[in-house]
Amino acid sequence: ADAFSSSMLTMILLDNLLCRFKEKYLFEVDAILVRKEYIRLVSSAFLHGGWGHLLFNMMTLYFMGEYLYVEWM
Repeated sequence: ADAFSSSMLTMILLDNLLCRFKEKYLFEVDAILVRKEYIRLVSSAFLHGGWGHLLFNMMTLYFMGEYLYVEWM
């Protein structure tokens, strides 16, 4: 039970940290224009909407990567 509790606590803390990180760097028009947080223009391109989105992007790169490499090289 102790290992389960500590792993759950770790997951909750990591999820909280990830949410705060995303809030700081996601594309938000007011933050860019009003607060002049221009880093959001670049950083938002590297963030993902969730684990499913990240997994889908990784699978797409895996299956399409070789084809695109051969076509463009």
